[in-house]
Amino acid sequence: MKYITFILLIFTCLNGYAQKEPTHFTGKVIYVVDGDTEDVDTYLGLGVHAWVRLRLSDINAPEMKKGNDTANAHKSQIALSNLTLEKTVWYDTHGKDIYGRWIAYVYLNPSDTVSVNTMMVRMGYAKYVHYKN
Repeated sequence: MKYITFILLIFTCLNGYAQKEPTHFTGKVIYVVDGDTEDVDTYLGLGVHAWVRLRLSDINAPEMKKGNDTANAHKSQIALSNLTLEKTVWYDTHGKDIYGRWIAYVYLNPSDTVSVNTMMVRMGYAKYVHYKN
């Protein structure tokens, strides 16, 4: 019975993603890749957790690649880490990007009206960019 419930839960989640409707999750940020990408240990219910890589929606931060503006990329990574690393976050996903990352708006509290995405832009560590999914 536990396995059937788990399969139904996964199917329900995937069905929401296929329709590109926002789907809400809670998880703990376990790694910050750069100023617009982070890994989250997401709670799916029934004691099930999943590792998810999130791409913060509608922003772009400097990349952590050699040869790029690595000083600003590192500052951006630190800013996102200070906001979210080892903290519980709430996020709304609306599809995946071409690299398989879930595109999401991330919040520090479920009642927040300002996302972490917006905070990163306001603090100057990322720029607003609208990507077509």
